Amino acid sequence: LKLQFLYFIGIHIYTKMSDKKWFPLESNPEVMNRYIKNLGVTNEDIQFCDVFGMDEELLQMVPQPCHAALFLFPITKNNSDWNGDQVDSAKAQGFKPPKDLFFMKQTIGNACGTVGICHALVNNKSKLTLEEGFLTDLIEKTADMSPEDRAKYLETDDKIEKAQGTAAQEGQTSNQSIETPIHLHFICYVEHDGSLWELDGRKPFPINCGPTSEDTLLKDTANYVKQYMALDPQELNFTLVSFSKVN
Repeated sequence: LKLQFLYFIGIHIYTKMSDKKWFPLESNPEVMNRYIKNLGVTNEDIQFCDVFGMDEELLQMVPQPCHAALFLFPITKNNSDWNGDQVDSAKAQGFKPPKDLFFMKQTIGNACGTVGICHALVNNKSKLTLEEGFLTDLIEKTADMSPEDRAKYLETDDKIEKAQGTAAQEGQTSNQSIETPIHLHFICYVEHDGSLWELDGRKPFPINCGPTSEDTLLKDTANYVKQYMALDPQELNFTLVSFSKVN
């Protein structure tokens, strides 16, 4: 393993990255919905959905309730420094995340989409109907693992690597080289015990983003991620996807 500096989360945070690299997923709900079926989700009534904007009238167009949200953003110095400050503040306060909040680290290059989707699915497992496959194995086999050991489990699972590779090839950028530098990153937001949690696989732990509820999760997430957008108003590559009940 090589120790890689994580520029996008500030100067104080490091992680051990494997040499493995995957083709990246796109922020595309249709691709994501086919992908999670390959992971074992059989529900037709809970799906990833487009969020067309952060304004309240656009958020009201998204099916509700929202059970999780995936945010894709460009990696910049501004949000790197801001994220680093958040982690340092939480460490200084002796922060300890809830034990029953599922969180895993990311050690595979370009795997942030899959890690974000795993965060969304496992933290909503009680709402899902699952057939035997990768997701049931992840839930059962990693239940008592640390976030770091869950990352190692992901590295060694051939099923998920093949499934992400298939999903990545369905996107509009499927012809790019696996060595193409990617400067975008997925993170996940979920509600747990009345709080909004940011689950970023390259941070050392989840970040508490303040109070929320199932009814206000999408709105509260949109308000929170506007901080990323305000840090770099010249950037355009921000997208939000809702994991919602659709029927």
